[in-house]
Amino acid sequence: MEEQWKEELGQDSDAIPGLRLAPGAHVRELGDNHALEVWHSFKQARAAGMCRFSLEDLLAASRVGLTALETKVAKTEGIDSARARALVNRILERLISVRQNKPSLLRMTPAEGLEQQERLVERDEE
Repeated sequence: MEEQWKEELGQDSDAIPGLRLAPGAHVRELGDNHALEVWHSFKQARAAGMCRFSLEDLLAASRVGLTALETKVAKTEGIDSARARALVNRILERLISVRQNKPSLLRMTPAEGLEQQERLVERDEE
């Protein structure tokens, strides 16, 4: 619904009374695959006396995405994505944690809806 409102307000700023479209925030970012360039830049700055930032500091500030890592392993090792995932899991098993996202709402199938109605009736009869 929100996306539809944004689209309508983008076409006509008065389309929805009481709402206006605010511009998105500007976000600084480094492109993908720039870790080595970032390190070289900081290494040069360190050599010039501009900072004391170390490789350990860079690694501590970096986030490694498992999907990107698995993709790179698959390409480097010449294996499919399932084997790359298994390899990464084996190598990093002590470092990988699993979390569960928040529950999401799903529309029930008609059969599930009937089952739910039956449970509610049974609950009301108790």
